[in-house]
Parts: sequence; C-alpha cells; structure tokens
Amino acid sequence: MLALNKDKSLLIFSVGKTGSTSIQRVLDNSWLTLGEERPLYSEWITDSHIDDQQRYLTQYEMVDELAAIYNPQITCIIRDPWKRFVSGMKEVIQDYCFHLYKEDQFLENWNRIMDDDELCKDIINGLYYLSEFETNKTYQETVFDWHRSFAIFHNYHTKNWLHKVVGLPDSKIITVENLDDYITSLGFTPTRENVSNKRDIKTVESALKKSDVYHLIEKYLEPEIKLFKSIT
Repeated sequence: MLALNKDKSLLIFSVGKTGSTSIQRVLDNSWLTLGEERPLYSEWITDSHIDDQQRYLTQYEMVDELAAIYNPQITCIIRDPWKRFVSGMKEVIQDYCFHLYKEDQFLENWNRIMDDDELCKDIINGLYYLSEFETNKTYQETVFDWHRSFAIFHNYHTKNWLHKVVGLPDSKIITVENLDDYITSLGFTPTRENVSNKRDIKTVESALKKSDVYHLIEKYLEPEIKLFKSIT
C-alpha cells in the first residue's frame, strides 16, 4: 500500500494485513493512494525529470523513486509477522474459495471450512503443493538455502517485507496497535475496515500448525520475526 501527500511531503508505505485498507478509506483526495496493484510511474510522478515515463513499477521501486524525487517523511505500518501471516493466509484461502463457489453458495461453504480446521489444513496443503517452484540464486535461496519456494510466500498479504523497511533510513515505524493514534495525528477519524472474524483466524492458525508445511513457514518467517523485534 502506498499513500502520498505531495503538499505535506508524506509517504505511507505498507503491505496487506497491516490495516492498509483502514488507512486508505479515511484519507481525503489530497492523498494519492494505491492498494496491492503496481503503480504507474506517470500517475505518481507527474513532475519527474524523466519525460514520458509510462512503466509500471513494483511498490518497492516506487518507494525508492518517490524518496529520491520528493524526499518525503516515510511512515511504515508494520505488524507482528506471525499474526500478519495467519491473517494473510485467511485472505488467500478466502480469495481462492470465492472463485470456486457461486455467490449465493459462498457463505455456506466458507463457514463449513472455517468450522473445520482439518478441512482448512487440507486446503492449505493443497495450495502449497500447487504453488511450489524451484529457485535460482535469489533472495530466498540465499537466505534459506532450500532451493525451492512457494508462490504464496510472494503474495501481497503474506510475503516478508521488513527487509525493505529497515533499508529506508529515517523512516517512521508505526505498529498496527498504534494505527488509530497515527490516523488521528493525520487529522482523520479512525475506522476499521476488512477486519477478520476471530473464529476464522483461530481456525486458520490451527490449520497452519497442523499442515505439512508448517516447518517451512516457520523457517520462512524466522528473519521477518527477527527484524520485527529489532525495530519495535
């Protein structure tokens, strides 16, 4: 998630399951905002020194571009990695199931899954099985040395990203627990959007711990948890 106020030279940077929807919904039209999509260069940097720039960037790349051109105060919204991952996996499963059932059948089937952590576990195992791929000398292989990864680990709602946060000098860190206070400091009234059902979170957390890939998830989150502890 990106939110830029050029007049106030403020940039908010985050990813999924960190209260990003809540922030986007309260900001007024003096802010340029974006969810999980790739930003189009020319829409965000209209007064750039680069003429006719039309390429789409990753949000990581756009943060670097905005920092270089506008020198904004960057604020990063972060969350406990395990809690974010559980909530993110709930989002992945929900999006997956949404396309399997007709709209009038979704809620019944969703409740069936969320009332049965064994069924939820089977779905998680299947998603990981289908999303596995081999890696080369990439960030993940260098860090984990397992020579394989899973597409789910690159999803907007679950991916490790704090290595980018610690690479932003002088950025302000806000945890989700302090999100309401931060929104208030910007002059807006806090609201909560896209809040997960407690039953769903409990089921997904239990299913993850029972899954065949839990040891890989633990390994994946190790550096993220370490970074989170170092900056909070």
